[in-house]
Amino acid sequence: MKIMSMKKIAPIALSALLLGSVAAYAEQPATEGVQETMKQSAFVQQTGKVTAVENFGEGKLFVVDHEDNLFHFYVDEKTLVFDNTGKEVDIKVGDTISLSVYANQPMIMIYPPRYTPPVVIVQTEEAGFVKVDQFDENNVSFDGELKLNVSDETVIENAKGEKVKADELKNHSAIVFYGPTTRSLPPQTAPTKIVVFPTLEDFYAEPAPDMDSEIAKIIGDDF
Repeated sequence: MKIMSMKKIAPIALSALLLGSVAAYAEQPATEGVQETMKQSAFVQQTGKVTAVENFGEGKLFVVDHEDNLFHFYVDEKTLVFDNTGKEVDIKVGDTISLSVYANQPMIMIYPPRYTPPVVIVQTEEAGFVKVDQFDENNVSFDGELKLNVSDETVIENAKGEKVKADELKNHSAIVFYGPTTRSLPPQTAPTKIVVFPTLEDFYAEPAPDMDSEIAKIIGDDF
């Protein structure tokens, strides 16, 4: 498979490029005199099954099939990889994964699409839900779809695995692992684990590897 690259990077909204759609805030009956607004997550997601992997530089390049459409993603030591129960795992061929990418993350204009996600979730048969978003001062996700009732039993860590206080969650990016929710609007849950991780600006503080010059060589026709 040949890769056609424009070798151009543009800070565009990824929601216009992803094959999946961003989950929007559920519509509610309009209240007279109040104008409704749509809320959007700080992240966009893409899912699929891993079909191939190659070592590349300090990390790995994966190929994913999403409904017969391929895309690639790059993982290195900065990438947070968990299964849907909150366990740190390695990604392997055959895994069903979900990428979370900052909505305004810079993206290389190339086909098939290629992402550098801060978070990858590997789906398992075990029970467990995951929410990746930013949360406001009331612990409500930016898309308005989940409110967190954080308790003393909730494990809260940063990207290095260090314990942090609950107020670190405010207006920060987070991976939330949780179980049942209420039927309220928004649904509420008592999360079992929260991982707070860098903002878009912090994530790109260090230059990403330049994959354009070598990617066609590495992927070749085998993918």
